[in-house]
Amino acid sequence: MANLRKDPNAVDGASPMKQRNLIFSHNENQIVRDKDDPNVIKGYFLDVQLDQSGMTQKDAKAGKADSNPHLTSETYEKDGDSRVGHSTFFSKGQYDAIMAQGQSFTDDKGNTHMAAKANLAIKKDEKTGKSSVIVLTPKEVKEGMTPEEAAKVEAYNEKNPFGPSDTKNFGPKTIEKQDTIKALAKAAKAAAAPQRTAPEAQAEAQAPEAGTDTEFEG
Repeated sequence: MANLRKDPNAVDGASPMKQRNLIFSHNENQIVRDKDDPNVIKGYFLDVQLDQSGMTQKDAKAGKADSNPHLTSETYEKDGDSRVGHSTFFSKGQYDAIMAQGQSFTDDKGNTHMAAKANLAIKKDEKTGKSSVIVLTPKEVKEGMTPEEAAKVEAYNEKNPFGPSDTKNFGPKTIEKQDTIKALAKAAKAAAAPQRTAPEAQAEAQAPEAGTDTEFEG
């Protein structure tokens, strides 16, 4: 999961949970459709990352970038292998709010990428006890709400601004830069890790390699 303790682009004293530039990605298989009417979309499973595309390669090599900028990282079993999924469910309304920021494109593999700037929060699942990072998307003042209820929604939206990302010319090069910075950050982290002993290295080499499914797996 992403390291949210510090935002390298934040003004001194700013909360790392406030106004983060984010990248949202999904493919066709991660669209959730109504069981009775496949033309009705209920929501999407999105891979959300902290946008590091504006960082320099020098900073990434120096260990200043996050090697895992995904807000969600869940390990699961599939076909006998241990895999990692990065997707979180977003409702159709939440998805539309992201798309409304006007920063989106579909790449040549059919993956859709979007950008937005939002506040984040930590949410704890009462059943599992696990904590997860959520994106605070806008809430809607719905018909039939009392004035008090509508006022609470408006206050929430004012407290948690949601708008376009600061990333300029969001497009394929943004994702390319994001992936490059992530790869350099992983290499820097590995280089800084304590050296393994010969028996540890041999044991790892003989162990079967676990599958890692990070390509927008839901």
